[in-house]
Amino acid sequence: MQEATLIPSRPALVGWCRVVEDGSRLLLEHGGSLVTLEGRAVRALLPSLLPLLDGTRTRDEIAVALGRPVEPAVVHALALLTHHGLLVDGATREPDGTPGTAAASYVAAVTRRTNVTDASAALGEAKVVVLGSGVGADAAAEQLQHTGFLHVDRGPIEGPVDADTLVVASPCPEEVDELTSLNHRRLDDGGAWIQLLPYDGRHIVIGPLFLPGASACRACYVMRRGACSGYEEDFERIDRVPLRASAPPSLAAAAAALAAVMALRWCTVRDPTLPGCLYALDPGPVIRLSHHRLLRVPRCAACGPQQAVPSPWHQAEWP
Repeated sequence: MQEATLIPSRPALVGWCRVVEDGSRLLLEHGGSLVTLEGRAVRALLPSLLPLLDGTRTRDEIAVALGRPVEPAVVHALALLTHHGLLVDGATREPDGTPGTAAASYVAAVTRRTNVTDASAALGEAKVVVLGSGVGADAAAEQLQHTGFLHVDRGPIEGPVDADTLVVASPCPEEVDELTSLNHRRLDDGGAWIQLLPYDGRHIVIGPLFLPGASACRACYVMRRGACSGYEEDFERIDRVPLRASAPPSLAAAAAALAAVMALRWCTVRDPTLPGCLYALDPGPVIRLSHHRLLRVPRCAACGPQQAVPSPWHQAEWP
């Protein structure tokens, strides 16, 4: 049955789904969306089925628990719940006290690329280092630990880093230029890294996640910023001067928390939406968070020879 291919191998109802029985209807609310199921199948099957959706049973085991004659109905019900985004694969809860339980549950439910058990294991194995002495550096390390990362280190931006370690770079204004050297080192070793820039009087930039060989690099970012500045000819001269803009520690903490979420999604599921995407936190009169796509610069002096993907303006060669 084609619908069966949609069903997770060990289906579990998403952890924060709310269920209400209303006569012949069953109301399931998740993430601000309401799914209404009604009819004879609801009355006969779903009240008994839902308690079995804890991620510990396969579809066949669920059918056995309910009785083999209702297996086609079970498959249909599971496919319907999957279609509405109400099922994930594997247990949605770990034993109390397990580090990263909430983070792992979030990743499993939002990305649909893992289960809670595997996400928790990935958090326990991942290595992250926060480099720099920016206002957000301490907050980033703290947020990463609260998220469930067991291996979080600190160091200077020029310090050595293993290729398999994710870097979160949070420089102070005087250290921003050192990101150029970090960019070259990461291009050489192929390691991913996230920038968390100081407040510039308008924004705090979180990201992008730079992934050598697959996304734009830090040099591309600087060139794109200059091109969009409105003073392109003088941008490099101005950009060399450290900018000091005052902001409350809570603002840096908010940006650091976003960087920790990016690290979480990368280290657990290699979230493909992260490379080349940055967020700008604007704490102006109306607080805003905007999302931007950073495209690589064709023939970038830093990453051009190492890029494995063509630029958006690549002209295909036809035989």
